[in-house]
Amino acid sequence: MEILLSTYVTFDTGDLDRLSSTLYFEGEEFGGPEHIVTNGYDTLAKFLSQGVNIQVNQVTEIDYTQSRIKITHGTNITEADYVIVTVPFGCLKANHIAFTPELPAAKQNAIQKIGMNCVNKFLLIWDTSFWDEVQYISYTPDEKDLFNYFVNLKKINPGLNGLMTFAYAEQARLTETMTDSGAHRKIMMHLKDIYGTGIPYPKHF
Repeated sequence: MEILLSTYVTFDTGDLDRLSSTLYFEGEEFGGPEHIVTNGYDTLAKFLSQGVNIQVNQVTEIDYTQSRIKITHGTNITEADYVIVTVPFGCLKANHIAFTPELPAAKQNAIQKIGMNCVNKFLLIWDTSFWDEVQYISYTPDEKDLFNYFVNLKKINPGLNGLMTFAYAEQARLTETMTDSGAHRKIMMHLKDIYGTGIPYPKHF
């Protein structure tokens, strides 16, 4: 139960004490097998952006008082019949974009009440591998939500002796206060629990 809650539920949804007991799978729209993008998620964005003029960190205000909507970006104002806003949720929570008139109270309330998970990735690379020839390695340490789940990158790229591990929810936020060496030591403690104290230290972290 502990490994299920930590590795699968908290990983995907965030802190269990902040999770809705009725809407915890909200947004899970797609079925079918899960695929791993092995050459970086940015590959998709780069392909879709071909021939498109993309400007970042530009929009500061959206004025939809009139039928023609005014978008302030940089020192310019552009008018449009419709505007689709798909900014990261954190931008809305931090009010980085001013809306005129303000968004309805119900939407503002929803924006502030909906939480966001935090997941941090840690990559370790060795000269040779010592772990099992499986895609995923997981176990149940005393500390939940922290370095208890490893992805074997050698299964994806046979020339890479690497493991990727994660911290999520409150533990992920705590890792952001750790030094690199502190996180490194903690990960190795967990790997030694699984594979013994004689395993080598990685050459890259």
